[in-house]
Amino acid sequence: MQEFVPLLIGVALGLVAHTRGLRAWSPAVAALAIPLGFLAALVAGELAISWLFGLFDAAQTWAAAAAAIVLASAVTHRRVT
Repeated sequence: MQEFVPLLIGVALGLVAHTRGLRAWSPAVAALAIPLGFLAALVAGELAISWLFGLFDAAQTWAAAAAAIVLASAVTHRRVT
């Protein structure tokens, strides 16, 4: 259950970034994914074990955000054409 926290945060970040017109590889998305990933690790209680969990959750958050942006772009592009 704890691994859903960074994924849900990443999907939310991706959907917000998509509405703002940001791309998946945007530095702004990566810059937001890092602290939000550490926040997810803090919420899940993983930072008490090791700070490496924060890096892993940051990577998961960014990957989920990138996937959400790509999927949202595909859906909106499909609706337009």
